[in-house]
Amino acid sequence: MEKSIKPALRGKFTKSRTALAAKLLTIIVPVLAAYWQDLELVFIESLRIDFMNYIFILPFLIGYILYRKRRMLKVTSTLVDTNNQEGHVWTGGVAFGLVLLAISFIIYILGSSTTYTLEYHLFSLPVFVAGSILLVFNLETLKTLLFPIALLFSIQPYLIQLVSSFWADLSWVSATTAYNILTSINIPAAFTTILEVPTIEITTVNGETLPFTVGVASSGLNSFIGFTVFSVFAVYIMRGPLWKRAVLVLIGYPLLILLNALRITIIIGLAYQWGTVASEVFHLTGGWILVFIGTVILLFIGEKALKMQLPMSKSPVSTCISCEQSLNSDHGFCISCGRLIRSLDYSVTKESLLKMTLVTLIAILIIFVATPPIALAKSPTEVELTTISVEESRQLLPVVPDWNLEFLYRDTQVEQFLRQDAALAFAYFKPSTHSNDTYAYVFVTVQISVSRHTWEGSLITYGHPPVTVLDLKDIRILENPALNARFFAYQRSNSNTTEIVLYWFERVPFKINSIWDMRNVQISLWSTSYDLARAGLISGADDLAGTQKVYLGISQIIASYWQPIKTSSKINALIAQNGDRIVVTAGMLPVGIVVLHAFYLRKREKANVIALSKLSNYNKRVVDILRHTEKVTTSTLDAISTEYQRISGSSIVKEQLLRTLCNIERAGLVHRRLVNKNDEPVLIWKTQLSKSPLSFLRLSNGDL
Repeated sequence: MEKSIKPALRGKFTKSRTALAAKLLTIIVPVLAAYWQDLELVFIESLRIDFMNYIFILPFLIGYILYRKRRMLKVTSTLVDTNNQEGHVWTGGVAFGLVLLAISFIIYILGSSTTYTLEYHLFSLPVFVAGSILLVFNLETLKTLLFPIALLFSIQPYLIQLVSSFWADLSWVSATTAYNILTSINIPAAFTTILEVPTIEITTVNGETLPFTVGVASSGLNSFIGFTVFSVFAVYIMRGPLWKRAVLVLIGYPLLILLNALRITIIIGLAYQWGTVASEVFHLTGGWILVFIGTVILLFIGEKALKMQLPMSKSPVSTCISCEQSLNSDHGFCISCGRLIRSLDYSVTKESLLKMTLVTLIAILIIFVATPPIALAKSPTEVELTTISVEESRQLLPVVPDWNLEFLYRDTQVEQFLRQDAALAFAYFKPSTHSNDTYAYVFVTVQISVSRHTWEGSLITYGHPPVTVLDLKDIRILENPALNARFFAYQRSNSNTTEIVLYWFERVPFKINSIWDMRNVQISLWSTSYDLARAGLISGADDLAGTQKVYLGISQIIASYWQPIKTSSKINALIAQNGDRIVVTAGMLPVGIVVLHAFYLRKREKANVIALSKLSNYNKRVVDILRHTEKVTTSTLDAISTEYQRISGSSIVKEQLLRTLCNIERAGLVHRRLVNKNDEPVLIWKTQLSKSPLSFLRLSNGDL
């Protein structure tokens, strides 16, 4: 009777475990092989950049969720696709899994031809994992794991830029709140601004005047993503209606602002009483303390104010008189209460092997055309970054024909602000074609650091006010290996001067304190269109195409000088050249799947209407009662029996009701399905009438 949940392959427990291990390895090994470089870079940046430290906690959060849902996963991962019996195994979840894998491959490859390679690669990771689970296991397993898979999107290293436009508002709110608290506790403080950024000045007990600028790092923005991840996790594990969870998440953000103001107050208070050393110690750990306290407060509010349940204690498992009978009959679930009563076996069928092979092939394709998350290169000279001299600095850039190279200065202020190992400024110049007294200048900066920052992030996202964008695009500066640069033209507020930047990143080993370590190198070309036009290099101040041509000639020589390591494959070049067609094709794939399945569902609905009309009046009444039960409670056999007695006024033997439901199931009007009830699997009955075109997302692999 439970044909969908009975094991497809009866064998020893060890054989079942081997089957499960094979399926898991089919997902884990390809993911690690295809995304190892990207994950390694994220790990390094998380280790050294404070606002990314929360990524280290993600594996523990995901592990806890898997532990919570282990019983659901034990069942869903053993399900057999009932669509196979109808000859539609390749139209539902399997087809959609193939589409997800194809989309992840396309995102990965197309992202490799941009300046945001790492971000695209990491964005494709959850899509690849979802498609692999859908193929290797089934849709119910994917649904059970949707939240931990969604958490993988938060490993983006610069996800914070999505909300960074609010940093100025956060800075003012946090600074003014902290200032009011300081004055209320009689700490002498003055409120001012430095470069339009709110600043609090205090006079310490030793008479020293200290300014505290509440910039991006202190605004609370750096804690925003980490706090969001933790608050969403806390809300997810609590038990309660959806609207209460949404309210709790919204409560978290005012709480974050208040806690950040208190953090600033404590930092300044420590500096006032004991000096900057004490305040700096708290400053380094205050962000994590803020996130931890905020999460605890959210849990407290959810439990006490919103009456949500914490998952600390396990709900008692109810039993019924039919559980023992079902167990003796070799059923996996109790036929009455629907709860799991024994472990199910795992199996690897021929179709499973085919699906596992498809996942492996997609991973091999990704590995075959893999591009480093940041272009790999060798430094043109061996220099010690901590003691680099002016003469050594000149060796970092090549001689460009018709241009003279001059080292300008080392920007220690930028190094301190952006935590860079070196920020070196150069200029290429040559006499004007119009006058011997005029020179054309193209400024070049070489910035070497652990992290990365982008010009558009600094000027558009964090700019206050942001600049006006005239052009922003990727251009190819090297063909083999493929290397793209970002072309960015903009005007600052209250200025008609067009500034134009071309920059790119490379990952290079450098000697730092006699130890070789990898660093990100950002090489930027900058000038104004007015200066280039005045020198006769472009036709006018609005000639952006001419500026791009001037920059391209210089950037190609510089990029080649930095000795690129990896060459591009022909597949990379082919995909990059046909990117638009590939994107359109990828977008049509899921649409085609939905349309085809809509026709299939329409056909099945017509068949179900005909089948319903042929049922006896008694069977029709059972279907009506089941539809009503679905709306009011969990439709186990016990619940259906209770509703039958309440509505009809007469009792019914459960065995008779079960036989009736099984007969109707063979007609395709009802089916058995697995649901999650407080992280416990429960078998219920569902009708299959009037389904929407997207219903295969619920029916294809989860049908029981």
